[in-house]
Amino acid sequence: NIVIHVFAGDNPKFWENQLSTATTEVICVDLLGGCKADLMDRNVYGYLLQLAASGRVRAILGGPPCRTVSALRFQQDGGPRVVRNEEWPYGVPDLSTTEAELVMNDTVLFFRYLSLYVVAEDVRRLNDPVTQFILEQPEDPARYRSAEDVAAHGYMSIFRTKEWRDFQKKYNLHMLHFDQGPMGHERRKPTTLGTSMEVLLQLDGLRGEPSQPVAAHVDQPLQQRIEASKRWACWAPGLKLALAAAIEQHLQMLDREKSAREHGARHLFQRAEHASLRPLNDGR
Repeated sequence: NIVIHVFAGDNPKFWENQLSTATTEVICVDLLGGCKADLMDRNVYGYLLQLAASGRVRAILGGPPCRTVSALRFQQDGGPRVVRNEEWPYGVPDLSTTEAELVMNDTVLFFRYLSLYVVAEDVRRLNDPVTQFILEQPEDPARYRSAEDVAAHGYMSIFRTKEWRDFQKKYNLHMLHFDQGPMGHERRKPTTLGTSMEVLLQLDGLRGEPSQPVAAHVDQPLQQRIEASKRWACWAPGLKLALAAAIEQHLQMLDREKSAREHGARHLFQRAEHASLRPLNDGR
């Protein structure tokens, strides 16, 4: 079994400790931590495509960068400006060279991530279990902000693009909406998971503020706000544990099913062997 975690953050050991077993290999990919690898690198991407095409990938999870679609860009507070919106989901017309490169990179990363699942499912044999998929992104602000706020700012969400809606429909993915605050995040962090894992449905609708709210973001200096937003991109400890537990449960089920099949095959083989040898033992 192979589990691929893209955009895994700076602590791949967490996922390896939670999920690696004698029958499962965990591949973590990120620019941070001990697993430094860049999905924009054609060699890294090619290697992951080979893994996906091997038929051995059992789960793919990750949260592609949300820096170009973050609601913080729409606050008009002196921070980074809007670079993607409802009308121009893959870049507004007047992007600078730096902004255009950022939008292009984030777009490529998002679709390369989805493509790994497309390949894994395309090679999956009909009777094999469905490859499990988890995509984490900010929740669409139109779902939790006031109508007046949404009308005034025109927030962007990748979940409203035709490309995502088609992908979700094709693979029949669940959409789960919740806050990471109650799971140990320092912010409320409204979040959406697009996932194939029904066991995660229990997260849907979980709402609440963090146990220890931080200072108001708008009151902080710009550079401090930028650094804080990078920190907020990390998943809450409770969310990481929930995802790891769901994947671990799935892998254990696969191991049990494989063991049962092998045991059944051995049992049938032994019966056939006895049946074929009995006439000889009877002297016939």
